[in-house]
Amino acid sequence: TVMLERPRLRPYVDAMREKLCGVLGAETGCVSVKAKTGEGVDAVGESRAVMAQAVVLLQRI
Repeated sequence: TVMLERPRLRPYVDAMREKLCGVLGAETGCVSVKAKTGEGVDAVGESRAVMAQAVVLLQRI
């Protein structure tokens, strides 16, 4: 999840997901990219910062 006010990332989400899949060697169904706004709260909402969150599921092989 990428949180920022501007620019709007919706037009780029699919390309970002495809690029991550290529780098990770993962299938497209295994990678998700979301874009959200800070809704005017804190530094993200005031366009002073960008925040990214990543969740990873690891499996022992």
